[in-house]
Amino acid sequence: MTLSKKKILLLYEFFYPGYKSGGPVQSLLNMTKNLSKEYYFKIATTAFDLHDQMPYKDLILDCWTDLKLNEGADVKVWYSSQKKPSIFEIQKVIKSSRADIIYINGFYTNHFLFPLILNKIGLVGEKKIIISPRGMLQKGALKNKSLIKQFYLYFLKLTGLMKHVHFHATTEDEINDIKKIFGKNIKAVIAGNIPKRPLINLVSANKNVGELRLVYLSLISEKKNLLLLLKELTLVKSKISLDIYGPIKDEQYWLKCKEEIDKLPNNISVSYKGDIHPDKVQATIGEYHAFLLLTSGENFGHAIYESLSVGTPVIISNKTPWKFEATSNPPGWIVNLEKDEESQHADLKEVLIKLYNMDNETFSLSSKAAHEYAIDFYQSQDFKKQYTDLFNSFDH
Repeated sequence: MTLSKKKILLLYEFFYPGYKSGGPVQSLLNMTKNLSKEYYFKIATTAFDLHDQMPYKDLILDCWTDLKLNEGADVKVWYSSQKKPSIFEIQKVIKSSRADIIYINGFYTNHFLFPLILNKIGLVGEKKIIISPRGMLQKGALKNKSLIKQFYLYFLKLTGLMKHVHFHATTEDEINDIKKIFGKNIKAVIAGNIPKRPLINLVSANKNVGELRLVYLSLISEKKNLLLLLKELTLVKSKISLDIYGPIKDEQYWLKCKEEIDKLPNNISVSYKGDIHPDKVQATIGEYHAFLLLTSGENFGHAIYESLSVGTPVIISNKTPWKFEATSNPPGWIVNLEKDEESQHADLKEVLIKLYNMDNETFSLSSKAAHEYAIDFYQSQDFKKQYTDLFNSFDH
C-alpha cells in the first residue's frame, strides 16, 4: 500500500518565469523541482515580475494551469491578473487547490495576510499553515520602515492570526529571530534553501598581479548595503573595477548610489549592468575575481552560494549564514559590520589589496577552495529529509 502524496499550496506574489525579486523565487523554484516526486505542488502567484507593469507573455491567467519545470517536475500555477489579488480570489484559490498544507512565502503581502484571515474566520476550512519568513524577521531587515513593521507584527499577534501556524526556518539563527517576535513556544522547523548544483568542472577566471575585477549581484535596496560598499571603495588606491548586476528595488536608494559612484576616484571603475536571468548567474560570476556583498541581513544568499559554486571567492558581511575558516587561501572573507567604521575599512581594504596583488597561481588556490566549499555544502545536505520533517510537522 502506497501513501498518497501531500498536496502543498505555495503562496507568494512572485514565481517563475519571474526572477527580479531575488532569492525567494529561486528557493521556491528549486524546492518544487527537487521535491515534486514526493509532493503535489500548486503555486498561487501573480502574472507580474517585480516592478513590471505588463504581465508575463503567453500565460493563461486567473485559473489553474500546468507548468513543466523540468523532466518529472510538473506543477500547477495560478497566475493572477491582479498585482494584489483580492481576498475573494485568494479564497477561491485556496478552496479550489484542495491543499493539505498552505505554505506562505514572505510576510507583507496579500498572499500572506488574506489566507490567515480566511483561516481565522473559517471561510476556507481549518487549514495547516506554514510560513517562511525568508529572512524578513532579521534585525537588519526590520530596520527598514521599522515603525510600520513593528505595528504590523503587533497586529498579527494581537489578532491571533499566527495561532497554530508553523514556521519554516532555514537556519538556527532564523528560528531565534522568529521566537524573539512570536514567542519561544512557536513551532519552527529548519529546512535549508535548496541551491543549484555546483559546477562539476572548475574553470576559474585568469588573475594577473595588479588587476581586480569585482562583481555585485543582488537586489539594489537598502538591506543589501550597496551604498556602504561604494563608500568603502573610495579608501582603496589600487585600480579596481566593479560591475553591478541586479534589479533596482528601491529607486531612491539607487539615486544615492549613483551620486556616490559619481564621486569615486579615477582608480575605481563602476558599471551598472542591469538585471540578469538566473540561468546566466553562474557563468557571469565566474568571469570575476571576487563577489562582493556587504548585506545587512541574509538568511541564505543564493548569489553567494552560486559564486562559490563556480569557484569565485566571496567578500561578504557577517550578517549571512556563511562562515569561513581563516586559512592562507580561503573560499571567502568576512567583513564584520558590528565593528567600528575604521575597523571595517581596514578589514575590507586589507582583503582587496591582497586580492589585487594576487597572482594566478595563488588565486587558483582560493578559487579551488571556494568550489570545494560549495560541493561540500551541497553534498552534506539531506534536503528531502529536511522538507519531509517540515511538511510532516503537524503530524507530531
